[in-house]
Amino acid sequence: MRLPAGGEDGGSVALFGIPQLDQLLHGLFWGENVFWALDDDDAGMARFAEGVLRCIARVSSFTRRIVVDVEPRRWTAPDGFEFYPAGAGLHDLVADLKSAAGVVLAVNLRAFARDDDDRAAAWATAQLGHFALQHGVVTHWFDAAADQTSGVQTLAQCVIEARAGHLRIERADGRRSQVRGAMLPYRLGEEGLTVDATSAASLLGRGLRSIRHQRGWTQAHLAELVGVSASAISQAERGQHALSLETVLDLSDKLGMSVDHLLRGQPPSYELARADGIAWSRTGGTPYLIDSEALGLRMSVVRIPPRGSAAPAFRTDKAQVLLVAVGLVQVVLPAARPILRQGDALTVHRAGVSSCRNLGDDEAIVFWQEHD
Repeated sequence: MRLPAGGEDGGSVALFGIPQLDQLLHGLFWGENVFWALDDDDAGMARFAEGVLRCIARVSSFTRRIVVDVEPRRWTAPDGFEFYPAGAGLHDLVADLKSAAGVVLAVNLRAFARDDDDRAAAWATAQLGHFALQHGVVTHWFDAAADQTSGVQTLAQCVIEARAGHLRIERADGRRSQVRGAMLPYRLGEEGLTVDATSAASLLGRGLRSIRHQRGWTQAHLAELVGVSASAISQAERGQHALSLETVLDLSDKLGMSVDHLLRGQPPSYELARADGIAWSRTGGTPYLIDSEALGLRMSVVRIPPRGSAAPAFRTDKAQVLLVAVGLVQVVLPAARPILRQGDALTVHRAGVSSCRNLGDDEAIVFWQEHD
């Protein structure tokens, strides 16, 4: 993916402009689609979107800031934002951005549905979402949580639900698995959207909701288990009110799990890591894209300069798999020197790999995996 030059992190990381979210999610990937799932109220959506726009206006790594909406404009954007109309104007927008860098879009999804043509709206949003991902354009999409017609919620790499004064991180591809489900209180003011740190009540709410969904229970079922109201469970899941310590201990006992497990919930079914600077920085600078002791799996992304050599610090007594993403690479083994082209994969069962040599004049990229 082409990354824009400059910016607050050398161009490798975009930002929300909201400190708590930037700290929790380690900023944004260039090309990331962020879906904000909001309450179904036009005036409330406008206030929330305008709060986010004020935060985006403070991010110095963006060289262009663009709002996609309808005429007349429904949102009031700060100075420095351009305007493009939804519909036919999108063709001009895509053409304009093909050679641009450091761009952020804020899209009013309701602008796409104004003609009641769901198919056309779905096609237009999918085209724009795919274009943004391929060309490194950060895109914030705003719509009601219940509106599924656009399909952007399934396309987005980051989904944030805003309800009852709390943000819930529904999806955050490329981050630690513990990020998903996090609940953070927020407020809107003249400075824009302000997000506070997660609380103990939010942690409990995330764990309750996760475990309840895993077991296929309703809130009423969980409430009956510990003798509280379904409303109390609902408020606890939203992080609005914590259950008493006695209730938490009783629930932990009846579910047959520790309080720590109750707070954390079960791990998700997948974890996505991205092979760029943000994916490396989130693990504290370790050179591993994936490092799972539970799965016995470790993977590095090795970038080899032209005519150069490189290797990760893997053990030589474990099986290794190499996949060449870009370039022409020679793998140095104790008794062989196989050459891999782009798309080739090599499995080494024993004896290990000494290094990889880039035989080309451009940078080579190798996904290098070690497993038990």
